Amino acid sequence: MAPKSPQQLKEIREEKKAVIMDSALLLFAGRGFHATTIGDIAEGADISKGLMYNYFDGKEDLLAEIIRTSLAGISRSLDADIPYISHDRPLSPDEFGLIVRRLGRLVREKSTFLKLLFQVFMQPLVREQLSGIFREGSPAGREGEESGETVFLSRLMKSIRGYFERKRALPGDEHDPGMSTEMFLLTMKGFALTYVFMDPENFDSDSFEKAVDEIIDLYK
Repeated sequence: MAPKSPQQLKEIREEKKAVIMDSALLLFAGRGFHATTIGDIAEGADISKGLMYNYFDGKEDLLAEIIRTSLAGISRSLDADIPYISHDRPLSPDEFGLIVRRLGRLVREKSTFLKLLFQVFMQPLVREQLSGIFREGSPAGREGEESGETVFLSRLMKSIRGYFERKRALPGDEHDPGMSTEMFLLTMKGFALTYVFMDPENFDSDSFEKAVDEIIDLYK
């Protein structure tokens, strides 16, 4: 058998890393970060515990990579689906509704990752460990530089705030755009929290869609 090329070896390594990350994501989200051991992750990925350290330095490194990779993928997906947020103009009500529907779909598609993310932010110690890794390791986290997902998030937030500023200019609408933006974000966070911690597989699909419609009607 011919030896594998460097490209083939790279692809095999990336595939194995993805399997390890998938195993860790399910365990971190289901059991919690501290309750999950390297041995648990290795067993889920069907590799030896020692081999795990050929791919990641430890649990903190693995958690940081899961979050970095997932956020980058989410950013690319949303950017492709709602490109009109790059336009230098306020969102129309229909465009705002499309954004809410796309965010709702994201909650369903990434419920396991979002569950993990919420848990991380609710645990100060884990959050602090993670922040340290980002400061030290990621080029995108260096001072003066912004990652692609950070740039996209800034554009999205600017577009949503611009939408509420446009609404204030309409006759009879006296809402504070800053407060309206905050309330909208709190509503979306509460909706996502409720969904991801309620066993999404048994969440009624019609109820989910109706909830999204209600959010759109509330802020449209």
